[in-house]
Amino acid sequence: GQIAIERATRDALWQTFQARIDQTVSDVDRLRSQFKLLQSQYQQLEASLPTLRQINSEALKAYRQGNFNSLSYLNIQDTLISKESQAIDLQLALWDARISLETMLGWPVDARALPSKPDQGTREKNQS
Repeated sequence: GQIAIERATRDALWQTFQARIDQTVSDVDRLRSQFKLLQSQYQQLEASLPTLRQINSEALKAYRQGNFNSLSYLNIQDTLISKESQAIDLQLALWDARISLETMLGWPVDARALPSKPDQGTREKNQS
């Protein structure tokens, strides 16, 4: 009877252990998919920012010369700031996903897959 109890206990522990492993594998797969999606979104947004910055710069020049109305210029500037804010949010989400993955896996995720630090001069450029 005692042997049967020990076997049942061992089987229950094994099933609990296997369930935790399965859940961890599922969580890692979900985080990897989320990471790839965030990375793709971030790269697309970052690719569009230089064009938006150029448009903003040209609009500012035209506004200063009196060839562009203030509402249109402010709309362009608002769009640029909104996109830059989205890029920062995506960057933070990427770092959060990386930390979660590294915690679950117990080893570092390839840092080359992450965005670099934000452009320090971005806000200064927009305020000129």
